[in-house]
Amino acid sequence: ALFRRSLDDAADGAASPPEAEMADALRGCRLPFLLNPELRMNGKLLGYPDGYFLGLGAGWEVESRERHEGDESFDETLGRHTVFGGHGLVLAHPTPRRIRQDPVLAASSVLRVARARLLLPSGLREPQGLEVIPRGPVLR
Repeated sequence: ALFRRSLDDAADGAASPPEAEMADALRGCRLPFLLNPELRMNGKLLGYPDGYFLGLGAGWEVESRERHEGDESFDETLGRHTVFGGHGLVLAHPTPRRIRQDPVLAASSVLRVARARLLLPSGLREPQGLEVIPRGPVLR
């Protein structure tokens, strides 16, 4: 059963258990999202956020000490955030621990970022020239 579950999570685009758990916590939110899509701005690669809400310019990155430990990895993480933010995209930053301890709270923190974007006029939500390339199906 666990093996089948991991195959299903990978087919959805999840690259790690915490990413799949965050997606599970967000299911039913009615906002369409993708896991690990490729984001490009005018053809230039921006990166691959762990999750992205379609049409909102908002997403999330699961931030773990394990993955981002060490100065070099931390610098890379901050550099990615600067690139996304510099192009008008916003990201929430749930941790694996928060997702596992309180998935409802983790989901609400991610959804708060997305819902704030819904308050913007539609032309300002997602930057012009942004291309979102899915790695899996659209989830809700």
